Amino acid sequence: MVRIGYWAEAYDVALAPHCPLGPIGCLQVDAVCHNAFIQEQSLGVHYDKGCDLNDYLMPESRFECSAGYLPIPQGPGL
Repeated sequence: MVRIGYWAEAYDVALAPHCPLGPIGCLQVDAVCHNAFIQEQSLGVHYDKGCDLNDYLMPESRFECSAGYLPIPQGPGL
């Protein structure tokens, strides 16, 4: 995915990763691809009713969404 992001950047094309299970799969890609401008989410869609962005994370590593933005994790890994 990063390679595709870099190829898109070479042609001045924006990157908008879509991960229906939350941002965990694409957040690091967003951090390294300078042309990533939005992280698409599928919250509240029929296949993830009742789900939350943090359902796949341990309590100590939960995301804090502020004004529609997620901070890039500063530690190693996810």
